[in-house]
Amino acid sequence: MSGLKLKVLPRFPSQVIGRTGIDVTKQNGEFFLDLDYTKIPVSPNSPPNTNLYVLAWDIVAQQFVLVPK
Repeated sequence: MSGLKLKVLPRFPSQVIGRTGIDVTKQNGEFFLDLDYTKIPVSPNSPPNTNLYVLAWDIVAQQFVLVPK
């Protein structure tokens, strides 16, 4: 899986906040944003016992959800 890189030059004092499914870690003054799929909800329309998901935007809920592939 390829990753998405984002470079931000924040103004200080500043805050970096991870929302649903995004973890923020700080190392040596640098902030790293990573997807955490365990924190992204599974679509309520998904069949049970599905092991392979893709990330999709739910227009109604206005959030990312995991849907079966």
